[in-house]
Amino acid sequence: MSTEYNPIIGEKVYTTYEKVIASKKDRVGILTLNDPERANVLGRAMIRDIGSALRELQEDDGVQVIVLNAIGKHFCSGFDVTDWLPLRENRTELAKYIRFFHENLFGALQKMSRPLISAVQGKALAGGAGIGIRIPDIVVISEETEVAFTGINAGASCLVSVGQLERAVGMKKTREWILTGRLISAQECLDSGLVNKVVPVEKLGEAAMEYAELIASKAPLATMVTKTGFNRMSELMPAEAEAYAYTSVFYELVLSEDCKEGIAAFKEKRAPKWKGQ
Repeated sequence: MSTEYNPIIGEKVYTTYEKVIASKKDRVGILTLNDPERANVLGRAMIRDIGSALRELQEDDGVQVIVLNAIGKHFCSGFDVTDWLPLRENRTELAKYIRFFHENLFGALQKMSRPLISAVQGKALAGGAGIGIRIPDIVVISEETEVAFTGINAGASCLVSVGQLERAVGMKKTREWILTGRLISAQECLDSGLVNKVVPVEKLGEAAMEYAELIASKAPLATMVTKTGFNRMSELMPAEAEAYAYTSVFYELVLSEDCKEGIAAFKEKRAPKWKGQ
């Protein structure tokens, strides 16, 4: 049996970018990082291609959920410091670079209207932990995976991760991880509630696709509205979030054709025929 990760690439390949492959299997969009020789480091080309691939996948109305995975031994080794170190002497250019990676990476991933599932193997460090562990809705990792928020080790900080990490694992664990920059084992990730599932590396793609295919079987409109609701509600206080859930999400879905069909299918004991309306 293979002990290496077999990356997920769909039957329909949209575009093979320089550093990323965008593909599709049925209603599942697949974004595959493709720079294994450099441990899928987040350099300018990789960041640019991730942004382009995300836009391409989300423009396809037939894509209901997106899986993020990577070719090679390691998921992602973090940002390429050779990109931003020269910019330390030019604050204007540094600000442009920060906007660039936010718009194409963290910002783009966090504003997605489709649920995001990640399959992570090997190491996921700093920005790699951000895109593979912190941001996705559902995270599957392999047994040997190690995660770390290593900004502090380079004299920087992964402070951008605090909000989502605290909601996932609590304040004390978040501060420990960010202040120490230490490696976090797969078991600790699971025990802390940071990830959903830990599997042998040869089962990683299969486990991620099981989640994706289950989500893709649900009503498209409800899935998209729920995902958008996650994004919006994470910015609100609890009372505001509950009010938003009732007034903006529940109200809209109850009036949808898919909700009407879902209720009818339940009563008639048959599979629903979703319209995405």
